[in-house]
Amino acid sequence: MTMHTAPPVTESDLLAFVDGQLPPTRRTEIEDYLVRCPTAAHRVAADLALLEGLRLLFGRPVTVPVALPSPRGWRSQTSFLA
Repeated sequence: MTMHTAPPVTESDLLAFVDGQLPPTRRTEIEDYLVRCPTAAHRVAADLALLEGLRLLFGRPVTVPVALPSPRGWRSQTSFLA
């Protein structure tokens, strides 16, 4: 029996997550990582908010906010914009 181990999460993975450029399987792995790592989740949430702000500033269509999975211990179950 072979056990699948996800590769370590890199800076490139987090940037690709923010840009929506990950394949579905890797996106799920990154979401799982963000649940376990609140520091990375906060940074990704800030990057996503910044990206939306830039879209608004330059008149680009605003995308639907991405709801990050809430890391254990967070009180709120809201999206990154809350």
